[in-house]
Amino acid sequence: MPEIEWELPPPLLLNLDISELQLIDWSICAASRMLPDCALYQLMAWHQFRMDVWAGILHIERTGTGTIAPFVITDQEAKILLAVIPTTFRWSTGLDCGYSLKQKLAKFLRGERDDANNKDAAASKDPAKNHPLD
Repeated sequence: MPEIEWELPPPLLLNLDISELQLIDWSICAASRMLPDCALYQLMAWHQFRMDVWAGILHIERTGTGTIAPFVITDQEAKILLAVIPTTFRWSTGLDCGYSLKQKLAKFLRGERDDANNKDAAASKDPAKNHPLD
């Protein structure tokens, strides 16, 4: 019987600003209580994802305010974030980064993706080895 080849779908990119990245980081930390029954060891499973979030934040801080960072994300990660990110959330800037992030996640999951960015992401099967900010 021939073996069936199986592989994960390629990761895709979202363009996120610093407030959206900070909201993701806050949402997946223990203090936010957005993931109420998660123990520390469960949150540590998100370590590489959190490091990617911080790579985006640091990139934006290096390049100046008002910029965005390409963020590699899978469908599963987008589904989890869509469930835990508050629909409305504002930092001291007054901009509703919760709503804008959830819009981007929902569009992403509906297949409304920026083709130019996602051709680059699909070229890499291992986002840890070919991160867009490296």
